[in-house]
Amino acid sequence: MGTPMADGSETGLDGGTLCTWLSTEPPSEGLDEPVNLTVALVPMRPAAQQKFELLAASPQDRVVPGLGDLAVDDCTFGDTDHCGELYVVIGDQYLAVDMGNFTWPDDYATSELLGIVTGIADQAIFRVRK
Repeated sequence: MGTPMADGSETGLDGGTLCTWLSTEPPSEGLDEPVNLTVALVPMRPAAQQKFELLAASPQDRVVPGLGDLAVDDCTFGDTDHCGELYVVIGDQYLAVDMGNFTWPDDYATSELLGIVTGIADQAIFRVRK
């Protein structure tokens, strides 16, 4: 991410786990909190599967090839230059990887954002499949 991060915290989430890491650097100008990264591992449910299939079929969102069974960058609240959460289906569960509290494009360029969340997801997939 290019910024130092504190040790993460883990909490339960809808039958899964949510981990959050916060930057140890001060927040970007105009923001109250530092950059954060969240990774959730959640059991797959029919509504989530349907959502991911719709995202994958949408020209507004980005499918990320070679990552899990299906990986899609959700651009619902932005555009294809600045997307949000990355969802990665791994069998009967999925990862949701997201960064928050940063200014775009000042803190991170578009290619950096997708590279960061894809890299984090790739590491998480390796750990889930161990």
